[in-house]
Amino acid sequence: MVLFNNKLIKEFNTELFETLLYKHHLSTSTAKKVEFDDDNPEKVLDDSGEEVSFITGYTFIKDNIRYLLKQYDNSGNANLDKLPIRIMSTFEIITKNKDMVRVIEPDFKSFSISPAHILKASEIIQADEIVHDIPEQWNMQKIIAFTAYCRRINVLITGVRGTGKTSYFNALGMLTNKGFVIAEPGSVAGISKGITEDGYICFDEIGSLKAEERRILRKFLFQAGDFSPEFVTGKAESRAHNLLSKYDIRNLSCILLSNLYEDYLCIDNDTGEIDGYNKKKFIAYMFDNNQAINDRFLALRLNPSDFPVTREGRKDLNIALDSSQFVKENSILNKDVRSRFVSILKSLEWYRVNWLSLLDQEFINEELDKQIEMKGRQMLSYREILCGIYIVSGGDRTVFGLYRDLLNSYIDNHYAALGLWNDRVELEVKRK
Repeated sequence: MVLFNNKLIKEFNTELFETLLYKHHLSTSTAKKVEFDDDNPEKVLDDSGEEVSFITGYTFIKDNIRYLLKQYDNSGNANLDKLPIRIMSTFEIITKNKDMVRVIEPDFKSFSISPAHILKASEIIQADEIVHDIPEQWNMQKIIAFTAYCRRINVLITGVRGTGKTSYFNALGMLTNKGFVIAEPGSVAGISKGITEDGYICFDEIGSLKAEERRILRKFLFQAGDFSPEFVTGKAESRAHNLLSKYDIRNLSCILLSNLYEDYLCIDNDTGEIDGYNKKKFIAYMFDNNQAINDRFLALRLNPSDFPVTREGRKDLNIALDSSQFVKENSILNKDVRSRFVSILKSLEWYRVNWLSLLDQEFINEELDKQIEMKGRQMLSYREILCGIYIVSGGDRTVFGLYRDLLNSYIDNHYAALGLWNDRVELEVKRK
């Protein structure tokens, strides 16, 4: 049985996370006085049984439903400090603005995943049980996702269609409820739906965005790519969409996913020559001042060793991943499956908490010194992925070297491909 089956994961996600509210669901950063309409069918009482005409608290929006959480509990403790919380019961009121709001009853419960070292990092990587024709590439993709979940990285991943660029990010994100894949963000509100306090946000195949949508996404990518602790939405956008004026992204990774650059070129079948192209649809060229985006993201082109960067080579690669493995319906969310999912969640949290203590910093620094030179912000992501490789390898130098070399080849492939198609390299990567 494939464990990372979308049906199983979605059922598990619904059971564990559907009634939770997180900080990123907030629509107001400060407590507001919410007054009730006179036409409410039922009276609203305070803790002493007296009728009240308003509640001071915080509003949340989740799945287009508006919630209201009182500012303080009966003991005077701030309810906001208890997030995330599980909603146990609510009652509906109509506000003076004629909005329907669900007031959260005081029987809500705080929620957390307790860190526990149940699985080794290598066991987390293999837990999906998905069969891939190029296992080393599939493992590298999962190591990047593991690193993106536990640390903060900014990465652009391009690759052949059908090799699972999106599949694992989507499955792991659904399992943890801390990783969202967005195809068409459309607006600041669309982006905000994928922002969590930690984990990752993925933007998948965004080349068809309209000009205004590109402007909004570029604004987010600039801030995320700078490793800014906050995403500032702006007053106009926050008011228009009931959003916060800024979101905490200090622990949020940003991943850009795209097909190959060649997929956006028009090539004459007889001559093999370029016969026009839509350059703006490829992620490395789609924004105004794109070099500023490129400098902020570590770019990888997923090429297996037998799939060289040539104009002819890409035609010969067969589909490497049977994506139906993620959607087969013959699996049941039973006690054993739940236990395995919980083991992954607890272990991921353990690695997030203990990440730095697991590293041989001197060894990592030596690897950085002898391997590669690149832009400073790209180097931050590169270093974290090297650390992820080290942790997954358990410190085994041979395994580490295998995936380090694979990572380096993906970086070289990206710029080699751009140089091939454009007769120049946008950003030179130097080997020492």
